[in-house]
Amino acid sequence: MAFGRMISFIGQYFMPKVQDLMTKSISPLDINTSLIDAIQILTEDNIRSIVIMDGAKPVGVLTRRDVLRLCFLKKIDTEKTTLKEVMSHPVITIDSDENIFKAYKKMEQNNIGKLIILEQGKPVGRIRLDEIRHLAMQTEGTSIYRAGYFLLGVIITIALTLILLAL
Repeated sequence: MAFGRMISFIGQYFMPKVQDLMTKSISPLDINTSLIDAIQILTEDNIRSIVIMDGAKPVGVLTRRDVLRLCFLKKIDTEKTTLKEVMSHPVITIDSDENIFKAYKKMEQNNIGKLIILEQGKPVGRIRLDEIRHLAMQTEGTSIYRAGYFLLGVIITIALTLILLAL
């Protein structure tokens, strides 16, 4: 039990934060926006997803995949349909100061590929599972980065263990 808390402590304070990897370009749209307007923004801005807002609160997401499913498989009227009718919800969020390990666990638990990042309750970006996986890839830069965190974690673990043994 104590070992698990130490690992959690190390992860909380010494892993990269979500804000370090997040993509800041998000396109929030009102829940009552028509689907055709959302498709136009997805296309013109060359983005993969839109955050759907109800006032100041993120309530859903619309992705390119959703649009393909809706338009070609279900053949819905894009001009009369609002985002409220077609959005994926609830939107899963994480605070920008959380670490990437917590973001990964949240994605895994919810079986999703991206999280909307909040600062003071407002969406400021998104992080995708691929971006976290990219950090874990064995490249020279990330290997050095990960090795530094690992060594720091080992040092802290040893120090905490010595402190616990001294008590």
